[in-house]
This record gives sequence, structure tokens and C-alpha cells, in this order.
Amino acid sequence: MKHWDSIEQHCIFDHGWQIDKDEMLVLTRQQFNAYQYSGHSFRDPTVRTLMIPSVHGCCLIFEGKHFRIEG
Repeated sequence: MKHWDSIEQHCIFDHGWQIDKDEMLVLTRQQFNAYQYSGHSFRDPTVRTLMIPSVHGCCLIFEGKHFRIEG
């Protein structure tokens, strides 16, 4: 599983998102839709994506692997 670095954590908590016990990022549909850097995978348009800052620059994360949307 993904271990979130300090810059990623700052972004996550600043947006009111949560990290569950399995290190999966959890956000609501409303939070996903309100986030400017959200989209869909080019390879599989059914998979949603988020771009978040990290210690290495921009980080593209994928629904089902790094985050899930509840509600």
C-alpha cells in the first residue's frame, strides 16, 4: 500500500480527506468533484484519478489503488 509523505498528507488533510487503516485515501463524491485536479485515466476511463503534490513533485493517484470515493 501507499505510504503518504508529509506533503501529500498536508494536501490530504487540508482538503478534509481521510486516510483509512489500510493507508487508502477516502473522500466523498462531492470532495472529488470539487477538487480541481481530478479526472479519469486515459487507459481506462472508468477509473478516476487525482493529481496531488508530493516530495517528488506532482503525483497521479488512481481510484481503487490509492483512493476510494464514498457517498
